[in-house]
Amino acid sequence: MLKRILVPLDTSDFTDAATRMAATLANREQAATRERVSLMGLGLVDLDQIPTGRFADIVPREQIIADAEKAVSELVGKFRARAAELGLPERQIETRQMSGSPFRCIIRESVFCDLIVMGERCSFPPVNVDYETMHSLYHEASRPVVITERQFDTVDTVVLLMDGTAPASRMMYNYVQLEPFPRAKVVLTYSTDEEQQFGLSEYFQRVAELLRTYRIQVTVRPFAGDVEEHIGKVVAEAKAQVLALGIHHEGFLDRLRDPLSLRPNFAKRLLQMVSASLFVVH
Repeated sequence: MLKRILVPLDTSDFTDAATRMAATLANREQAATRERVSLMGLGLVDLDQIPTGRFADIVPREQIIADAEKAVSELVGKFRARAAELGLPERQIETRQMSGSPFRCIIRESVFCDLIVMGERCSFPPVNVDYETMHSLYHEASRPVVITERQFDTVDTVVLLMDGTAPASRMMYNYVQLEPFPRAKVVLTYSTDEEQQFGLSEYFQRVAELLRTYRIQVTVRPFAGDVEEHIGKVVAEAKAQVLALGIHHEGFLDRLRDPLSLRPNFAKRLLQMVSASLFVVH
């Protein structure tokens, strides 16, 4: 059950999509459970991008920080106004402003929340684009992360991508315990190739039965072949607004194969392949 949703605030157009998604989740949860759900807007003054040490004197550090604090304060104010427009009463709109590494600040604050909601791209002051924060979050955060498409409207269908790994199991557990999308239909999908290769006979049927015990409406949609090749088609056919999946930690071999990070990571490739938001658990 959701109680508090964390929305890190950035300077991109995607913050509004994240705020709309978070407000929708809060409103739907309250309608289903009649329990209050709060949104926590987190303003971030990004100190990672300011030179330190011997290079500290080459930039007007104090002025940069002052300008960033002012910009973040404005973001926080806009968040409060937008959340109110979306139907959240004042007592359920919380804000906090922190300075430091965006990744570390979000991790620290997420301990006190149930879910992190962000736009599919993030940019924290004073830089324009910061993919590293997003990449680190969905590989390291202890809470589920929703990565929201800019065109997000509502959620009535979720494709739940399962395999036999621990991240997929944690994703399913978080999904049923948090109920992030109350009353949304679930399409449980998996690769029959993985089912045969890893001896998962009846495993996915049991997963479907478990989901139904939580009163989730489930249909099963297996596919043959590679996940990346077929998952976009499954999402499109289901007309799903969200794809839920478990993400593995990036390992040494991943960096060895692509030392310059020329190939987008799995979650980023999925965002390019599917027209849906992601519900990600590592």
